[in-house]
Amino acid sequence: DIVHVCLLISQGSLLNQLGLLKTTIHTINGEVIEVNPSTRVPRNYNRFLGVMSQLLSIGRVPPSGEPILMWKTGKSLTDHLKENNTDFVALLNESGAPTTPKRLAEKLIGYENPAVIIGAYPHGDFSNEVYNVANQVFSLGGRSLDAWTVLARMIASLEDALGLWDAL
Repeated sequence: DIVHVCLLISQGSLLNQLGLLKTTIHTINGEVIEVNPSTRVPRNYNRFLGVMSQLLSIGRVPPSGEPILMWKTGKSLTDHLKENNTDFVALLNESGAPTTPKRLAEKLIGYENPAVIIGAYPHGDFSNEVYNVANQVFSLGGRSLDAWTVLARMIASLEDALGLWDAL
């Protein structure tokens, strides 16, 4: 599943390990799910499905106690972004303004709390709600690319722009 692969990439990144990444899932039903940066995503897809089933039915993982690894916020995407003081939202779509991951990463690090929205679904387009929260729509390569490819390139470009690997 696309979300599974994307979560494996994001949660395992150096950007996340250094506390510089906040992963949020926005579902087709408009639900906003936050992912604790310390969450280790199950490598096995069937185990991941069990975790997601629990999350969608109960609203959080684990069902009780601490730490909470993933949870539904009960907020709209707009409210979630406002609550997190997001000051720039880049939406990635093949019909957007052409750029490269490197140029976009360099632009993003100029903001205090930017967000990048990547479509992790097999077909279709973003909802109007998603388009409405975007400050700008960008295209990487002017074509449809796999979400995990875009995510991996954006994370790597942000890590490079921030010089994270130089500091190791």
